[in-house]
Amino acid sequence: MTTEFNTNLNYKTYLLKNVQHFSKLMRTKTLNGMLLSTLANLYKERFWKGLKAAVDGLVKKYIFKPSNNVLWLVVGRESEYFIIDNIYCSCYDFYLNTVIRKETPFCYHIIARIIAEALDLYETYILSDNKYKSLIEEWRSFSYLEE
Repeated sequence: MTTEFNTNLNYKTYLLKNVQHFSKLMRTKTLNGMLLSTLANLYKERFWKGLKAAVDGLVKKYIFKPSNNVLWLVVGRESEYFIIDNIYCSCYDFYLNTVIRKETPFCYHIIARIIAEALDLYETYILSDNKYKSLIEEWRSFSYLEE
């Protein structure tokens, strides 16, 4: 996967190509054998860890009212990581292997979030907008940037 990412494709094109692999899952809401095999071959250990996190109920969706802002959180091995629009995760793997090394478009937390949303394997929390800032600050304190 590393060599594909480092070709002349720009990041947005590469990301869209990889998101397409998950679009069938999002449309059909089914993870059949062929799709499972394709995703496992593409994302290897990250896929299996993401699938396990989704199945284990480690994905949380926060909806803030009345704005309807949505944030996703995935409970990882060492901390809780927030996901923004499937293009950002606060974990160190995302920072190192997506942003710096450009080896992969997704960490396993983003994969877990995509799978959980497609298969309805997440918990939903509805909070008032006045909780948004304090939760973001709390989650940022778990971030690799604060270590």
